[in-house]
Amino acid sequence: MDFTPSKAIVTGSDSGIGRATAVALAAAGCDVGVTWHSDQEGAS
Repeated sequence: MDFTPSKAIVTGSDSGIGRATAVALAAAGCDVGVTWHSDQEGAS
């Protein structure tokens, strides 16, 4: 899939399905904005 030049916001992206979704979208060329609850290190 090619999501260039799409943009996405992924919530809960510090772990689990949210993280996998953010990584997959970024790998497909999408600009991804991520959010997390309390673990800034996990979002890196």
